[in-house]
Amino acid sequence: MEQLIDFFPLLVFFISFKIWDIYVATGALIAASLIQILLTRILTGKFRKMHIYMFLVLAVMGTLTIIFQDPDFLKWKVTVIELILAAAFFISQKMDRPLAGLLFRQYPVPEQMIRSINMQWCLFSLLIAILNLLVAFGLPRIMEDQEAALNWWVDFKVWGVLLLSLVLAIATAVQTMPYLPADNRKAGADPRKDEPSAADPLNTPEEFNSVSGQAGTPPQKEQKGAVR
Repeated sequence: MEQLIDFFPLLVFFISFKIWDIYVATGALIAASLIQILLTRILTGKFRKMHIYMFLVLAVMGTLTIIFQDPDFLKWKVTVIELILAAAFFISQKMDRPLAGLLFRQYPVPEQMIRSINMQWCLFSLLIAILNLLVAFGLPRIMEDQEAALNWWVDFKVWGVLLLSLVLAIATAVQTMPYLPADNRKAGADPRKDEPSAADPLNTPEEFNSVSGQAGTPPQKEQKGAVR
C-alpha cells in the first residue's frame, strides 16, 4: 500500500500531462503530493520528513511554473532535490555517520560495505541530477519539436528515474543479501518492514524517485519516489 502511495503523485502527473498539458499536470502534482502526505499520516500515524521537504520544493517551483507558464521551473525540481540528497549522503559520509547505516543497523552488515553503499547512493543522486539537466534542457536545444522534447522529459521523470532506481535497488540487495536473516531473503519478504520508507531519503535514501519525482530506491526498506 505504501509503495502505491509513494508512486501516486507521479502517476497523477503523468496521466494529467498526457490528457491535458504540463500546467494542468503541475497543479495536479501539487495536489496529489499533498494528498500523499495526508494519506501517509492517516495510514502510519506520522508524517514523513522527505514527503514534506519535497512538497515544499514542488510547491515553490510548481507555482512558479503555473504563474509564468514556464515548465523550466518544474524541470529544475528533480535536479535540485537530487543535489540535496547527494550532499546529504556525502556529508554524512565525511561525518562518519553514513545515512545508509540507518537501513542496516539491525543487521551485521560490515561498516565498509555500508560506507560503500552510501557513496553509491550519493553518486546515483548526482547521476540523476545530471541526466535530468541533459534531458530537460539539452534535448530542446537539439530537437525542433519542443512538445516532443517535453514529452521525453516527462517520460524520463516518471519512468526513467524509476527504472534507474530499480537498478540501484537490485545492486544494493545483491550486496547486502548475505548479511540479512534467512527469513528476509524469502521471495516477497520485506527485510525493512520496521525501517523508514524509501520515500524518505533524508532518514534513509529514495526517494529516489520518488522525487525528483522520482519513485524507487533500495528494496531493503519499504519503497524517489517521491516525486521529483
